[in-house]
Amino acid sequence: MGAAAILLLRTAYPSLPILATSSRKHHDRLLTLGATAVVDYKSASVVADIKAASFEGKGVDVIFDCVSSAATQTDIFDVLDPAGSKRYAEVMTGVKTEAPKDVKGMLFFMHTVFDLPGSKQLLRSLTKLVEEGKYRVPLPVRNIGHGLENLPNVLDEALGASGEKLVLRI
Repeated sequence: MGAAAILLLRTAYPSLPILATSSRKHHDRLLTLGATAVVDYKSASVVADIKAASFEGKGVDVIFDCVSSAATQTDIFDVLDPAGSKRYAEVMTGVKTEAPKDVKGMLFFMHTVFDLPGSKQLLRSLTKLVEEGKYRVPLPVRNIGHGLENLPNVLDEALGASGEKLVLRI
């Protein structure tokens, strides 16, 4: 989801600074997708690293949290620019995060994204980008089997997957 967000943001806003966090092994790929800078999320100084990578070191306006990292790393809100919009968007992963009172939070579920206002236009626009070759699946896709009988193996494999999309054909 984060890789897709980077690609779509870069397409929509060519000059927008986009900071991302990931493990080091994914840094080059995220830069290729359009991130301005990538910070190692395992770094002991991740908050300071993000602020240092932000414009004039002031912090960021928005956090888009695809993995509920703020649930365990509450100091992540310290990367927000005190003079910025202070927004936090969280994809629901099963772990609820509480944003500070001065941060405008938004929680959404992926299965309801197309119920949001403007979603029909979003789908049309995304389809057009795919057809024009301006958007592609931002991760390698690996076919890992066929049939429901392979589902237990797929679940085991999914636990160790990183930086790829796994496909089980039914």
